[in-house]
Amino acid sequence: MHDRDDDFEDYKASAQQHTPWRRVLALFRPHLKALLIVLGLIVMAGIAGATTPFMMRAIIDDALPARDAALLVWLCAGLMGVAVLSAVAGVLQAYVSTHIGQDIMHELRVTLYEHLQSLSLAFFATARTGEVQSRMSSDIAGLQLLFTNTATDVARNISVVLTTVVAMVLLDWRLALASLCFMPIVLWLNNRVAALRERITFQQQERIADMSATVTESLSAGGFILARTMGRARHLVRLFRETSSDVARLELRSHTAGQWEIAIIMFALEILPALTFLIGGLMLAHGLGVSIGTLVALIAFQEQLLWPMLELLEARIELRKARALLTRVFGYLDTKPTLVEPPEPVSVDVNTMRGEIAFEGVSFSYPAFGRQTLDHITLGI
Repeated sequence: MHDRDDDFEDYKASAQQHTPWRRVLALFRPHLKALLIVLGLIVMAGIAGATTPFMMRAIIDDALPARDAALLVWLCAGLMGVAVLSAVAGVLQAYVSTHIGQDIMHELRVTLYEHLQSLSLAFFATARTGEVQSRMSSDIAGLQLLFTNTATDVARNISVVLTTVVAMVLLDWRLALASLCFMPIVLWLNNRVAALRERITFQQQERIADMSATVTESLSAGGFILARTMGRARHLVRLFRETSSDVARLELRSHTAGQWEIAIIMFALEILPALTFLIGGLMLAHGLGVSIGTLVALIAFQEQLLWPMLELLEARIELRKARALLTRVFGYLDTKPTLVEPPEPVSVDVNTMRGEIAFEGVSFSYPAFGRQTLDHITLGI
């Protein structure tokens, strides 16, 4: 068990709480204009992509049976135009979103460093140096994916999913309903996996911080001399071995947790086209108003829906893991200094200052220890 002071215990208590999503979203608020540009590009690409299956249906049901070359050329040109528009929008969106992400990372790093500079000496007297470094490097670096890719990927995939679902309903609401009836079960399973991964990520970063603290404290010049003097080298090796083993175990759990749930989700998504062909084929055989073009277009919509859905499900897991990292970072930001500089300090002229300093019966102890470091010391200067 490592030593902590009151500041650090406050941090540990706050870190166990989940960070509200509104606090995460607040990090994006200063970049609202740029985010609106990204959102506009995402919506434009999503709407353009949703028109592709309709053009495919028109080619199969109208242009090819009627041998209408002019209509076929226009529809094919429309397909190519949508592809170009989506590519250009994707490049612009990636550039702007990466710029936003790096700005947020920079602001978070500086804010954390500035706040650590304001904390009291007692915090750093008992907080492990390696753990502080872990917050500044490992935890914030782990948020890189969230701020540069995941957040905008979520917005883009939500846009694609919404426009695709609306288009599927407009195409044939009966087949659309049959295609989406299993989604509540998929979302429930995904939420279970995301919650599990979030807990494991928090534990994992705790042990990584422990390992970083052990390395920093034992392999510095002072720590190395102290370890050799006190004969603690074997103890430190054993401690590092145990911590590294815990990190490896949690890393394995992080990558394998919820695999059965994920396998069920993948199975449900992959059998969807077969079920759609079966239901649509039966409807077509019984003359229930389904054309071959409609069936092909709906399958195209499902293919268009599949990857955004998979990415959204994976993004929910990544967002929960990122929230665990933010919880640790915000834990430091929420730590209040025990000693605060007065806003208007008293000015003292050292040339005319006279008098003495007296300590009478002063005792002092660190919060983590049960005994007094100084016990009723009297001193006159």
